[in-house]
Amino acid sequence: MSEHLPQQRTMARRRVVIGLDIGSVTAQVRVVDETSGAIVLDHVSASASWSATPLRYATGWIVDAVRGALDDCADVELAAVAVGATGCEVRALCDALGTTVCVALRVPTTVVNDAELLIPAAGLERGVGVLVGGSAIAVATGPGVLTGASSWAVSDVGSASALVREAALTVLAGDARGDEPDTLRHLLMDSMQLRSVDELAQVLRWNSRSLPWGVHAPAVFQAADEGSSDAQALVVANAQAVARLVVQLAQRGVDVLHAVVGGDVAPEVPRLFAGIRRSILDELPDADVRMLDVPAVEGAVRLAQRSVLEGPGCDYS
Repeated sequence: MSEHLPQQRTMARRRVVIGLDIGSVTAQVRVVDETSGAIVLDHVSASASWSATPLRYATGWIVDAVRGALDDCADVELAAVAVGATGCEVRALCDALGTTVCVALRVPTTVVNDAELLIPAAGLERGVGVLVGGSAIAVATGPGVLTGASSWAVSDVGSASALVREAALTVLAGDARGDEPDTLRHLLMDSMQLRSVDELAQVLRWNSRSLPWGVHAPAVFQAADEGSSDAQALVVANAQAVARLVVQLAQRGVDVLHAVVGGDVAPEVPRLFAGIRRSILDELPDADVRMLDVPAVEGAVRLAQRSVLEGPGCDYS
């Protein structure tokens, strides 16, 4: 990773905060004027190279992303940074990464799990962030709290990848019974560019990355919208699995006053969000369950703005 000396403050420069949302597919960086709140820069790029560990690598990745954004802005001075990142599922790791980035950039820095961005992005102080995409995760957020996070490598329950895997198994089971091909089978096979169910059986194997499966989830949702009973049952089961993550937090003593749903999948699929909301309210009728209607990076910006007031949180003198 390249090293740069921190820019010196001059009267001509306006102070900015930077929010960074690092997901499993893309990363969004937003630079905002500290005083006016105006967006100075908003950029989305691929994040395939991101890893939350080892610490030195993750620190360099974030520092380079921040410095790259600053290089694209004219006459600005960095005031604070906040990052929400996939893979940051242990508070100790978040705190350690926040400290190392703070020392490198010499500004207050906050690092959280990317699901934690949903709560401040929605303008809330506390609640449960529910991300549904290539993986699914529900995280209770608040001062000193990180509860309910788990990597897709541990469990992909409720994820797009799990939905596609179950759809493939459903297609294989139907073929074994001699059922006539239905909409789910046709759309899934087309999405995966397969010619026969035999080919589907061959590709249905363990892959060390979840993403190749999740990209085919739209085919399952389309089949459900076009009336496939199997696809509709799969979407309902997927929604219930996501809702179960939230209910489990409540059973562990988390006050689920607010649950904010976001990610790459649920916001694009009204059927899925409706199922998630309904399943949560079946168990937690007083919960406020809402869809995030702004980019999650806005939560990182708000955390950065807070950290300006709270101070550096590390010794970079």
